Amino acid sequence: MDLTPVRIRGKRYTPILQNSRSKLIRKRFASTTSTTTTQPHASPFKKSRPEASQSQPPQTPELSHLERLPTELLEQIFWHCPNINLPAASLTLGQKLSSQSLKLQFFRLACEKRSAFAKMAQAYGARTVPEVQNALLRLSWVTYPLIRHVIDESPVPAFYPALVPILHLEMPVYIPPKLLHGPWTDEKLAFLEYMVRSGGTIDRINSVDGEIAEAGFWDALRARNVSALQLLSGQYMFMKRNGIHGHLAKLNFSSDWGVLPCTRHLRTAVLEEGCDRDVVGYLLDADPSEIDRHDPAVWEWLHDRKAEGDERGNWLEERLR
Repeated sequence: MDLTPVRIRGKRYTPILQNSRSKLIRKRFASTTSTTTTQPHASPFKKSRPEASQSQPPQTPELSHLERLPTELLEQIFWHCPNINLPAASLTLGQKLSSQSLKLQFFRLACEKRSAFAKMAQAYGARTVPEVQNALLRLSWVTYPLIRHVIDESPVPAFYPALVPILHLEMPVYIPPKLLHGPWTDEKLAFLEYMVRSGGTIDRINSVDGEIAEAGFWDALRARNVSALQLLSGQYMFMKRNGIHGHLAKLNFSSDWGVLPCTRHLRTAVLEEGCDRDVVGYLLDADPSEIDRHDPAVWEWLHDRKAEGDERGNWLEERLR
């Protein structure tokens, strides 16, 4: 009896195909073993790092002859050639000329004697004394405590009120940009008040200080800082003594360089900041101003608060009428 042939399905390899397949497998295996034995941690995408013996220590820059001088001699040079850019020339000079006593004496000499200021202007390369004076006020180390220390040590009559400008600042005096934006600390507000009362203005022609003051006014509005709003607008009230034994009187001061309150300021203070009475009251009392008391958005907010029984609606309506 003949057997029935059975056909097995699947791929059949001829002797030629089997030999070529085995050769291919051996070739791949040989290539992988050779790479792993020669370079076990190498990767074609990574650069080889130099050995530790090849690395060199970082070279320190060589100091100039001026930087090598001792601090005492550098201070004497600074006194004879008072260029305020000398401490900023290098890190070494800035560290050697950074003593608090040197800064105090330098600022006192510059602001109390015009001849010293003229010498500074010549060393600084400025054309006028106010130019170097304003550059000095812009320095970061010129702060209100330093000015207050100079004022306290100056011979001032007893009837002078606090914060009276006694430093010999020549016009025009520009308020430094560091005082025109927040955060609004007590020290910064005192410095800004002193500059305003000393006749300081904002240079809106040759600088971007006007834009900085505008942005600072918005910061003060959102921070609900009425003192900063008054000073930035140039409209504030201070106390002055009438005579030696006179009484203190309130004097209103107004300037033409400050930020003018406008309808956008009122709308933001009412709609977005919750209608703070001190801030809104200052904006409505400011004169001059560009505020529209009949702004539809403000009146709509007012009527909505009155319908809810909110007292702020009645208060705002009385202030707007």
